[in-house]
Amino acid sequence: MEWLSGQVLRRPRAILGGSLLVLLLAGYLALGASALLAPRAFTVPSWPSSRAAAVLAKRFPLAEPNVVIAVTATHGHTVDSPAVAVFGRRLTAELSSADGIRAATSYWAPGGALLATADRHEALVVGFLTGDGSEVEKESTRLAGELRLHSSAAGAVLTGEGPYLAGVVSQSEHDLARTQLIAVPLTALLLGIAFGGLVASLMPLAIAAFGVVGALAALHLIAEVTTVSTYASNVASGLGLGIAVDYALLFVFRYREELAGGRTPERALARTMRTAGRTIVLSAATVAVSMAALAILPMPAFRSFAYAGVATVVISAAAALVVLPALLVVLGPRLEAGRLRRSHPLVSVDPTTGYFYRRAKWTFRRAIPIFAGVGILLVVLGWPALGVHMGVDSPDLLPPGNPVRTSTLSLERTFPLLQPEAVVVVPPGEHPHPGGLADYAARLSMVQRVAGVAGPSGVYRHGNRTAGTPPGRYAQRGTSYLAVYFSVPASSPGAAAVAQDLRQVHAPVPVEVGGPAAVLLDTQSSLTTYLPLVWIVAAVACLLVLFLLAGSILIPLKAVVLNLLSLVASFGVTIWVFQSGHLQSLLGFTGSGTIDVSVLVLTFGVVFGLSMDYEMFLIARIKEEHDLGADNDEAVARGLQRTGRIVTAAAATMAVTFLAFLAGGLVTVKAIGLSLAGAVILDALVVRTVLVPALMHLAGRANWWAPRRLRRLHLLAGIWETEPLEILETGRVLSPEVLVLDGELGDRPATTGHTQLLDE
Repeated sequence: MEWLSGQVLRRPRAILGGSLLVLLLAGYLALGASALLAPRAFTVPSWPSSRAAAVLAKRFPLAEPNVVIAVTATHGHTVDSPAVAVFGRRLTAELSSADGIRAATSYWAPGGALLATADRHEALVVGFLTGDGSEVEKESTRLAGELRLHSSAAGAVLTGEGPYLAGVVSQSEHDLARTQLIAVPLTALLLGIAFGGLVASLMPLAIAAFGVVGALAALHLIAEVTTVSTYASNVASGLGLGIAVDYALLFVFRYREELAGGRTPERALARTMRTAGRTIVLSAATVAVSMAALAILPMPAFRSFAYAGVATVVISAAAALVVLPALLVVLGPRLEAGRLRRSHPLVSVDPTTGYFYRRAKWTFRRAIPIFAGVGILLVVLGWPALGVHMGVDSPDLLPPGNPVRTSTLSLERTFPLLQPEAVVVVPPGEHPHPGGLADYAARLSMVQRVAGVAGPSGVYRHGNRTAGTPPGRYAQRGTSYLAVYFSVPASSPGAAAVAQDLRQVHAPVPVEVGGPAAVLLDTQSSLTTYLPLVWIVAAVACLLVLFLLAGSILIPLKAVVLNLLSLVASFGVTIWVFQSGHLQSLLGFTGSGTIDVSVLVLTFGVVFGLSMDYEMFLIARIKEEHDLGADNDEAVARGLQRTGRIVTAAAATMAVTFLAFLAGGLVTVKAIGLSLAGAVILDALVVRTVLVPALMHLAGRANWWAPRRLRRLHLLAGIWETEPLEILETGRVLSPEVLVLDGELGDRPATTGHTQLLDE
């Protein structure tokens, strides 16, 4: 940090010029990022549901069409009327000849009798686009502009999976623009209040520009070689703005504090780099590791959350440690231009006065009831998390009134045979005797909550054959499939259990069970397997970094446990709102009885990291005060006074950023915004400023205890306050570059904390 501050002091303008060029290059790459992001990346090729989908796509391209044109007769016509029939055949021909379409058919083509309603008021043209989700989305957007969906005798609407994915991408881009339009002005207003000046309040926005633009540029490069979810851009935007505010607040106000303490600007910057800069490095490391742990999950979408989170945090931290100090040097006294008040609102030169110091002392006197009360509050807020029901993306995620959502849901109601809840595939080369497959279909139809099974030998309900099926529809090229229809929606809590029951039914040959419910089942199974490992990796990283900072056992353990409680509490609130459907009229969504898995996974990574962010801010100052001779309670009170207002201001701006997500249309984005904002507010206003001081007071000197070997390790490799100290016994100053350890001179700094440890 000292070397870096020296470089900044010598070449501030060169650093700013080079940084601006990097920002422009990153901006160029960021502009093309959205075109490479995938709208759906929540499945893994090795899953049984994915293998079933691959066989269907290859051998039965029209089993699950991803482009559907719903034709509705008007003015008293029916789909059999000559004018409507001509219109339908024209659309069929246009879709069949369109680029990217593997196959297409319609009600007006041979064998299309099932593609019309009983009253012949509506009929379908269906097709299958080749490629993955991103390609299907782009081709669907192109088709919407090429197909002529107008006729005097009928109306036509483009719907199906492809247009749905295009609608999700379009809505996501619209939501991103809207949230930035709301979040940036509100953040600027709060920063103006917090910093007390116009110029100073622009510092975090400059760092946020590097963080957000740099992360989007990184996503562009990553998307060139692997799948990146479109939601990753929302993560980069929200996290980049929030984390930049955190780091800028911490750095600028420590710089102001050092200036107010009588240091020259050069010494103040060097001191700020050694303290606040060090804290930023440690904080960025823990947040980055927490986000990187999501890469353990096999789903590409969750891995892309890891890419976005790590890129955003690392770039924001680099900007805070390079660009921000250079700006402070170049601005000099002009940093205070446009001041709104005489005093710095967040600078506390005397840590023994002020609201948070008095609040800490008040907390110490009531530590036990506060501990009990906050504990009960966290348990109550987290209680709904016990009833979580995970779901996958569905049309319900789009806002009410969205035309894509309306047409997709209407299609599902009108043509349920086009929306199989589960598909059982018989692999090629394993085609059984027709009688064996018929018996298997009959047994599948007897599974609880199965409404019927359609296959090559007919339609089965409750074990009995009730109707025949068109020849060749379910069997061709040595492969067969069965469409299983549920009596519950695929997005309902019980759908995954039905898919599990279907997989337990004995089959005459090896089969794969796919479909939306099976995807949900595979997702749940994968999360159950990998999420504990994700949490362990994040927790171990946090324990190690906090041990390097605090040198104790209790403080890191306390931090991890409190982070977990904050996480569960934020989960509980989100589940109560979005799964149970509370406040849906206020927030503009429709509750589906499930919570999207991406909300839970992303909240886990971000909340765990941000909780450690605030913990690092607080513990770093408490440790600093303790190293300089303050006892446990006094160090806690002073540390809280030094950081309480900064953490509160940072949490307020970050909460505003995440709450702006509620203005979006996608339910997933709304849920992520509420979950993250609630977690930040709860963590900053309750856990860090109330519960942590109470617990540290109750623990007393045990906060700083560690086994002798670990204490010696921290003495050699840990982090200590490095100000020169007066040794009272000799009356001389011991240089911060020298430490007397076991009678030998070392190269570690000498501090009060060292002398206390050596005395022991």
